[in-house]
Formats: sequence, C-alpha cells, structure tokens
Amino acid sequence: MPVERIEAAVIRHYTSRAGDPHRHLHLQINARVWADGRWRGVHSVGIRDSIEAINGIGHAAVATDPQFRSVLAAHGLTLDPETSEPASRVRAGQAPSSGGSGSAWSTVNEVTARVRQT
Repeated sequence: MPVERIEAAVIRHYTSRAGDPHRHLHLQINARVWADGRWRGVHSVGIRDSIEAINGIGHAAVATDPQFRSVLAAHGLTLDPETSEPASRVRAGQAPSSGGSGSAWSTVNEVTARVRQT
C-alpha cells in the first residue's frame, strides 16, 4: 500500500566526537507511516537493510556541494577522494596554500582550532 506521509528528524553535526571538522547529518525515521487513512508500523528491517544506500546518497550530496568544498578550501581542507572525509591539504612544515599567517598546520585538529579562533 502506498505511504502518504512519513516522519523523520534530521540532526546536523559539524564536528566528530574528537572535535575534528566533520559535517554530517543523522536522519531518524519514525517507525510509523500514514497509509490508507491511518498510522501503520514500518517494517524496520527493510530500512535497516537500505542504510548503506541511504548513506551513499547523503555522502554523494555532501561531496558534490560546491559551497561546502569552498568553505573547506578556505580553511586548508579538502575531501579525501576515497572516503569523502575532510582531510588536511597542508603537510607538516608547509605553509597554508591560501590565506593564513604562514604558519604550518599539520593536523585537522590544528586547522579546527584556527577556524574556531576566527
């Protein structure tokens, strides 16, 4: 039977548990849907089995967002092409490629600290 209404909540996070820049969303889908004139329970196994596909869609949306990429680049970060995770473009002993005071940033945590100061 066709689902007429589904409820979901999106929680947006900007950092990982370790404090690194890690913009991501959590999507929580309610375990009930409106169909055929009343609320009905969702067969949650089907949703669980689709989690990788749902996550893939989300990762692709973030990885191709030009505004997100430009903000990362402004802070010396890029997306790792294999994992789509933010990664530092700056190696130890090198100055940032654009902007900044010329100090070297060797880890994402150091870049995060610098971003938070601005």
